Amino acid sequence: MREDPFAAQLGLSFEEPQSSRRVWPVRELVGQVRELVEQGYGDVWVEGEISNYRPLPAATFISH
Repeated sequence: MREDPFAAQLGLSFEEPQSSRRVWPVRELVGQVRELVEQGYGDVWVEGEISNYRPLPAATFISH
């Protein structure tokens, strides 16, 4: 990467910031949460509502 000659004078840095936070991929986070819940509670059954439900058109098929 080419360095900007004025960056130092202006106190600017164009390098990637080093974050102390961990950025979790969704799949990994969900897996970790699932493991903690299963270890702490065993089998869990959840009851609730589905928000923002929109019925699919009649010709749409869902397969697993």
